[in-house]
Amino acid sequence: ITGLSVLQVNLGRAGWAQDMARQIVREEKVDVLLISEPSWIPAGNTSWASDIGRSAAIYVDNGQSIGKVVSTATKGVVVAEVGEVTFVSCYAAPSITHEAFLELLDCISLAVSGRTKVVVGGDFNAHSMDWGGETTDMRGEDLMGFADQHGLILLNHGSEPTFLGRGAAGTSIVDVTFASPSIAGPGDWRAVRRAELFDHAAIYYTIGTCSADKNDSSSAIGHSLSTKTIRWREQLFDREIFLRSLQVQRFDEVPSDAEAVGRLLSRACGETMPRRSMRRRPNSKMYWFTEKLAALRKECKLAHDALDNEADEESEEVKKQRYTTAKKALRDEINASKRRCAVELANSAEDDPYGNAFHIAMAQVNAKRSAPVTEQEKLDCIVRELFPERPPMNWPAATTSDVRQPLQRVTVGELKAIAGRLKAGKAPGMDGIPNEAVKAAIQEYPNVFRKLFQRYLDEGTFPEQWKAQRLVLLPKPGKPPGAPSSYRPLCMLNTVAKVFERIVLNRLNDHLEDDAAGPHLSPMQFGFRQGRSTVDAIQEVVDRAKHAMSFRGYTKNKNRCCMMVALDVRNAFNTVSWTSIGEALRRKEVPHALTQLIGNYFRGRVLSYDTDRGARTHAVKAGVPQGSVLGPTLWNVAYDEVLTAQHPGRAKKIAFADDLAVVVASTDAHKAAEKAGKSIQAISGWMRQQSLELAPEKTEAVVFSTHYKNRQLTKIKVENNELNTAKKLKYLGVMLEDHLNWKDHVQYVTGKATRVTAALRRVIMRNHFGPGSTKRRLLANVALSTLRYAAPAWAMEATKVKNNQNALSQAQAMAAKGVASTFRSVSAQTANVLASLPPILLLLEEDVRCHNRSREEIRPRGAIRKEERAATIQRWQREWDSAANEPGASRYVKWAHRVIPNVASWYNRKHGQVDFYLAQVLSGHGFFREYLNVKKLTRSPNCTRCPGQDVVDSVEHAIFECPRFSDVRVRLLAYGTDDPVTVDTLQEALLQNEQRWRNISEACREITSVLQQLWNVEQQTEAEGRAAEAVRRLGAATANVVAALRSAETQASSEPRIVCANDSERNEHRKARARHKGP
Repeated sequence: ITGLSVLQVNLGRAGWAQDMARQIVREEKVDVLLISEPSWIPAGNTSWASDIGRSAAIYVDNGQSIGKVVSTATKGVVVAEVGEVTFVSCYAAPSITHEAFLELLDCISLAVSGRTKVVVGGDFNAHSMDWGGETTDMRGEDLMGFADQHGLILLNHGSEPTFLGRGAAGTSIVDVTFASPSIAGPGDWRAVRRAELFDHAAIYYTIGTCSADKNDSSSAIGHSLSTKTIRWREQLFDREIFLRSLQVQRFDEVPSDAEAVGRLLSRACGETMPRRSMRRRPNSKMYWFTEKLAALRKECKLAHDALDNEADEESEEVKKQRYTTAKKALRDEINASKRRCAVELANSAEDDPYGNAFHIAMAQVNAKRSAPVTEQEKLDCIVRELFPERPPMNWPAATTSDVRQPLQRVTVGELKAIAGRLKAGKAPGMDGIPNEAVKAAIQEYPNVFRKLFQRYLDEGTFPEQWKAQRLVLLPKPGKPPGAPSSYRPLCMLNTVAKVFERIVLNRLNDHLEDDAAGPHLSPMQFGFRQGRSTVDAIQEVVDRAKHAMSFRGYTKNKNRCCMMVALDVRNAFNTVSWTSIGEALRRKEVPHALTQLIGNYFRGRVLSYDTDRGARTHAVKAGVPQGSVLGPTLWNVAYDEVLTAQHPGRAKKIAFADDLAVVVASTDAHKAAEKAGKSIQAISGWMRQQSLELAPEKTEAVVFSTHYKNRQLTKIKVENNELNTAKKLKYLGVMLEDHLNWKDHVQYVTGKATRVTAALRRVIMRNHFGPGSTKRRLLANVALSTLRYAAPAWAMEATKVKNNQNALSQAQAMAAKGVASTFRSVSAQTANVLASLPPILLLLEEDVRCHNRSREEIRPRGAIRKEERAATIQRWQREWDSAANEPGASRYVKWAHRVIPNVASWYNRKHGQVDFYLAQVLSGHGFFREYLNVKKLTRSPNCTRCPGQDVVDSVEHAIFECPRFSDVRVRLLAYGTDDPVTVDTLQEALLQNEQRWRNISEACREITSVLQQLWNVEQQTEAEGRAAEAVRRLGAATANVVAALRSAETQASSEPRIVCANDSERNEHRKARARHKGP
């Protein structure tokens, strides 16, 4: 195998030591880092793996990836595959019992059994003379026995201690490494003292044999290469240069041939943009590592080396103090540098809201994705499983009854409309030509493409080079790596080919959807069809469930139980038979020319994918390409028969693409299950005829009913599997409960929105730094969109429950406070107003109204949304007025309403950012003594600069009255002029113009900053006073203890001393004393 450089170290859970260890990895191009006692494990990062207790970890860098996490369930053991090698990182605390240590070894044994390339390393806190220890203990014997059992050899060399000592604990060798003989490496294991790490040595070694110089980045798979790939750097695309190149090449005279057009487009792209590098060259340092840190690390190393220099005349204490000081300076600067980088990262969201900062935040929320697979054998296996072999396609031949009407001709208008929908930044196909280039070419030379596409439309052929597809395997979140079902295969197609697919699809939809005789597809198919969505599919299921639940009490012969079975089709899009698609097109009476063109579209399709040994190809024999334009509609055509067929049990079948729900109503749950089982049996038979297969293990079922005490629970048979119905299931992203109370769905969406908001607030939406409120509002809507997903199907019923209302409002309030940078104590109503976020309950109602109107009115959805948003703002104004005027309203809500009485003008403003300082003034929650006193953070609410008047230091007093800030009011609030800013004119002044908004914001910043500094000084003074009082009390208590001890000693010395001859006399004497003292 190719050599892997490994670093193994115990970090003692020190964050700064872990930071420096990662810097060492970058500098020295280490491939694998085995950590005992890590400080933290980043969430959602596939370069990390750790045990359940986060006591051991594996980190990969330098182009390597963790292929599979084998075991994490045992505390102190994590097992993962990196390439062909299985790495085991361990930590056995000295405090665990011997039985627990043996269990740890048993866990490792189970994980490595049968594996031939294994590395086991970590801090076992075991001692053995085999690796240089002075003695051998039970742990050492057991560890060597484990190694002998699995044929592992010890890599430790020499007697250099790996634990460098701490306090009274001396040095020792407790960090051990074992490896399989076949990969044991060149024997370069060494323990190196690193001043910037904690109290363990850094252990270096190599696994396998390097076939070339380690520094030669092109010598090994996984290291950065500088060769060029097929893809261009689209962000450097220059439309003017590109079109000039096409003009020079006389593109308007190019023959109507796919190869010729593609060749000229590629040549023009090459003259416009550079190509991307094959691999991104890894950075040689961590993002926070600076020249100052490099200098501090050097000082720390010098101080550390001086500890071992016996010739130095300085005392041991002085040298230790110098090293401690240097290490503290290094640690503090690391933290300071990371804070500076955090500020820069958050501030970058102002220019690029969905850039690096956003992706880093989302990585903390999204489920962990497995690393990409590169090994040829594994990829070949995955591809064969996902794209199986099928019998040769038997496409329907032409008959005399076929419809032979000519196809609609390609027009310039149609081409420009298609080009206008091409989105920038999408991954290109095999030719590498980006969407931006194809879009520009079509818009400039529409007739060239019109003639090209018309030729192939007339010939009924699909060019061979347009049938090539590049495979991209997207790991499914939370799925085990390596399994074919853990990946979603996407096929990257040439953009010009997808434009032609759109032309074909337009003609196919003319027949399927817009035929004068009516649609040729079932109304129960809601996927990939214009005017239909997941909301409609969910609503169809909910309506049928509600109908069954409308029969309450004893209703004989009424279908009060509605069973829904969510069927899963295994690898549906890649396995559907082409022959079945052709026969379905024939049944739909699709024009002959179109049918034959689609048949040619399938013939000779080739899949290409990259491995660690080069490119591979695979002949595709079935399925529709995921990522194509035409594929989803062809799937709908083939799948339509299962929706329209009359199956036993009178089941209703509802589909969104391949997601199939079988809905059956009956008088009780058992009868409903019986009916559903018959329908599923018929559906399963149809699936097999189409080369499709159900996945019974993924099938779920629920019974909607008003029954309680689990009377709605039953069993249902799916093929040869019997499964229990559940109380809830997730269908198309919505949690459906058996009683449709929507509690679980609200918990699901609010939990998800809260996690996203928390991540955004940690990384971007910080109170003291970060982007302005406008960009924050964009990011907050990412979190809030999860609350509004499919709202027309559930919102009206769910929001009737008070607990659901509260949960939804709280989830939004967290986002609103992040947008407006307010204190956490600000009310939800105030936070929403300051952040210009309409209350979520009103937004849900708005979504329902817009959905209903769009189904009834033939009007643009944007116009409907605009009207409904105006109605929402009016309702919001009424709620805002009510919140401030109701009995018992908070003084702070009343204040916020006083300074922002008009919601509409505030929401519709065109300028102004609400920051941390302005938010304090608008909400009343800030560093005002009145507020701090309410929160018990200061003893008095009175202003310290207005003595003898008992003036409460409220927000109104501080901003508009207190004499200490009179100069600020003159400079920034126009005091002394005819138009000063007052409490009642604050909103009007803010909205007057952008400059006045800035002046008022600056005044708020200056005043609240001073108040914050004064409060900090007060808190520090009180803390010092409390500390002094604690010291005084401790001294008094110590004096009392000393006096008591002296008194006891005096009393003891005055008593006669009794000398006992033996233990028997001594015991008798003790008993006598005990009897004398009594109870």
